[in-house]
Amino acid sequence: MDEWTFYPIGKVLFDKISEFQHVVVAEPLGDGLSGRQMGLDHKTQLAMNPLNAHSRPRALYLDGIIQISSVDERSYHEHLAILPLLTMQHPRRVLICGGGDCLAAREALKHSSVKEVVLAELDPVVVEAAKECFGADLDGVFEDPRFKAFFGDALQLLQVRLIATQLLVMTLLSHPKLS
Repeated sequence: MDEWTFYPIGKVLFDKISEFQHVVVAEPLGDGLSGRQMGLDHKTQLAMNPLNAHSRPRALYLDGIIQISSVDERSYHEHLAILPLLTMQHPRRVLICGGGDCLAAREALKHSSVKEVVLAELDPVVVEAAKECFGADLDGVFEDPRFKAFFGDALQLLQVRLIATQLLVMTLLSHPKLS
């Protein structure tokens, strides 16, 4: 498995081949994707992800390509979800296409005006991996009654729900196997 990643992989926490892709969550080997290797001091690492400052870094790989790292995912997902929400007065419904790691959903659910967050994810194995390996990072997404997951083609769901959706967050614009 090491040969198809850009970073050496240590302990594998999740490894499944789905209908669509090979899904792996692993701890990077040594300092792998740690903030120290990224040139960040401890204070900056804490600011980027205070919940994971003392746990081992974890990374999600799809077909060998890193998607997220627990070291810096909050800075990415906050901007992905919160900035568009701040442009609206009272956002109520959010549709996230892709984003099977559920981390953009976590950010959208932080807004009290949001009454529904629908995740449209093609591959349920990605959500399974997120639930199993990034559970502490998800801040109760799966327990929140405002969260709903749809597994299938996001375009089908868009045809049905676009009129009722106020904010659309696209996290996956293209996938080599789906193009």
